[in-house]
Amino acid sequence: MSSLETPEPDNDRLMQFLEAYWMISKSRYLNKRDPVSRDPDTLDFWLNQLDERRFTQDFRVTRFQFTQIVDLIKDNPVFFLQLERSSDANFVPAHGCAISIWV
Repeated sequence: MSSLETPEPDNDRLMQFLEAYWMISKSRYLNKRDPVSRDPDTLDFWLNQLDERRFTQDFRVTRFQFTQIVDLIKDNPVFFLQLERSSDANFVPAHGCAISIWV
């Protein structure tokens, strides 16, 4: 029997396999899905490029609320101490706030 022929109905094991394959093939896990935007290595991505829904989901605050929090705490000396210890010269209070909220 070639691979294109219909299997014999008395071959129950093969029919069960084909039914299982058909069920899996129509499953959402095998269908194409929209890619999820991710780049966990850069905070710039999380703070500036992530869509609003994912931002709120990940940080548990809206982007507007996040910027308000950053504005309230940006002059706190703890962030400047972090800057001195950080090897990243681009470390800003928003990054520290993001790390604090996200963790």
